[in-house]
Formats: sequence, C-alpha cells, structure tokens
Amino acid sequence: MTEQTPATVYRLNDYRKRKKPTCFSRQELYLLLSVYSRRVISGEWKAYALDLDPLKAQFSIFANAHAQPLYQVVKLASATKRNRKYAVLKGTTKVAQADTLPQVLAYFGHSLRVVSS
Repeated sequence: MTEQTPATVYRLNDYRKRKKPTCFSRQELYLLLSVYSRRVISGEWKAYALDLDPLKAQFSIFANAHAQPLYQVVKLASATKRNRKYAVLKGTTKVAQADTLPQVLAYFGHSLRVVSS
C-alpha cells in the first residue's frame, strides 16, 4: 500500500491577497499572433506558449514543441527608464527592448500598427 501525501489547505483570504498576473492586452496579443502566424506560414516557427505571473507576461516561440524557446517576448510589470517595458530575448540574451510592443516587434522585420477592435 502506498503512503498518501497530506492535502494542503489554503485560506481563501490569503488567495485573494495575491497579486494579479501581468497580461498582454487584446491588441498586444493581436500583434504578437500576427508576427507569429507569418513565421508559422513560412515554416520557421511551430509552437508558442504564454506564461503570466505578477512580474511579467511572456510569449515564448518554439521551432518545435520539444525544444527550448527560440525567442521570448516579455512584457514587464514595472518598467523604469533603464529597464524598458518590452523586450525580446534570444536564449538569455536581450536582443531588443523598447517602450512599446510594435517597437520591440520590429526586431522581427515587419512594420506593425495597432488596430482597434
């Protein structure tokens, strides 16, 4: 017979006090997915993942589902003049950073514009 692990009990009040995750807006997701879809059509990229936590939102791009991400587009929750709000990482190297998402996505070689929905 296997030994059962004890259940963890969380107080609902503690759960409510946690910080909300940083998220991409609908317009930001539209821009990210438009760049992503062009590269999928060309056969360069195969998969993506979204990770959200209180400090950042991260859109990771993969060449296949079993590899490390080729690129990560990051939106930071607390931006300063030295630490811009958006960045593109290739591995652990920051290859682009900017105050707006279209500026940082220009790294991928397409001019983008925000479209109202």
